[in-house]
Amino acid sequence: YRTQSSLNTYDPRPHYLAAKLYKTIGDQVNELAELQKAVLKGSLATELDVPLAHLELGRIWSSHGNVTSRNAEYDKAIESAKGHLIVMKTLEKAFKDNGDYGRSSQVANERLRIEGMIKQTTVTSNAPAGAGIKL
Repeated sequence: YRTQSSLNTYDPRPHYLAAKLYKTIGDQVNELAELQKAVLKGSLATELDVPLAHLELGRIWSSHGNVTSRNAEYDKAIESAKGHLIVMKTLEKAFKDNGDYGRSSQVANERLRIEGMIKQTTVTSNAPAGAGIKL
């Protein structure tokens, strides 16, 4: 953890992974601290942001009754996950399981958009040479 953190001081991933370990052993104080570091570093290096860190931090805020912070983290998770099909599927399921059907639907729409783009790219790349060309 320390080695990875020192190699790239802006990388949120070591903090997210440490938070998962703290969650496993039931250390909520350190879990919260590591998630906060992960989302802070993710905001500094957006290409490295971990959408699931926002989701987990949102869950913690929700358990403390902090709806405003929960909503902010959930929205950041969605924004950070855009374009990442597997992460979008994970978020969609998590929101649906939590009964947050509005966000689940929002994520589902983005997932469908991504899948449509993939399908279109696949169809286009598999088209025979000259297909769609009018003379």
